[in-house]
Amino acid sequence: MKLKLKKPIDYDGKHYDELEYDFDNLTGDDLLTAEAEITMAGVVVPIIDLSKAYNAAVFARAANIDYGMMRKLSARDFTKATQESASFLNV
Repeated sequence: MKLKLKKPIDYDGKHYDELEYDFDNLTGDDLLTAEAEITMAGVVVPIIDLSKAYNAAVFARAANIDYGMMRKLSARDFTKATQESASFLNV
């Protein structure tokens, strides 16, 4: 699937108009890695599945992009991406 960015960005020398992602290829290891990424970033949440940071990290894994890039997306694009992740995880 593809997420068309309302506000394209340049990140790490590349230009992005859209992000291609695939949740179906994620594994349990990907989810644990996403959780570890946000923990290392200092994010503490009582319910991990409800965290925007966690859903951003999961989306980043599904899109094969750096978690740091997610933080650079516009608020609208970031929200859409995290909603897609939460929907996939059935939160």
